[in-house]
Amino acid sequence: MISKRMLSVNATSASASASVAVGNKPMYQHQSKLPKLPVQDLHKGLEMYLKSIQPLVTVEEFKQTQAYVQDFAKPGGLGETLHQRLLEKAKVEPRSWLINWWNDWAYMSYRYEIGLFCFCVTLPAAVTRSSST
Repeated sequence: MISKRMLSVNATSASASASVAVGNKPMYQHQSKLPKLPVQDLHKGLEMYLKSIQPLVTVEEFKQTQAYVQDFAKPGGLGETLHQRLLEKAKVEPRSWLINWWNDWAYMSYRYEIGLFCFCVTLPAAVTRSSST
């Protein structure tokens, strides 16, 4: 279920990210000149989804997934409702309909130690041995 929080425009994070500077120039100084992120057509997206999972599932699983997708995409169904809500959200977002969700879900919603779960660093055995002796 999509919450009201997910559909709201987070102006605070958008303005905060615009103030980030790299060197002596604002990092997002040309952001307003970029085209807005488009919302993909529902049926094209579902077609791409089916194509992408087909090599990963059994024939029976694929048939079942096709049935779920057809139910989701039927006229007046949940797919059309959610797609319409996404189109409405895209109209009111200043830059991208995805940016706040991405920032919240990809970076802010996990409470794990970043060093352990986000970055994989391996050191050659020689470096590890020399630092431990």
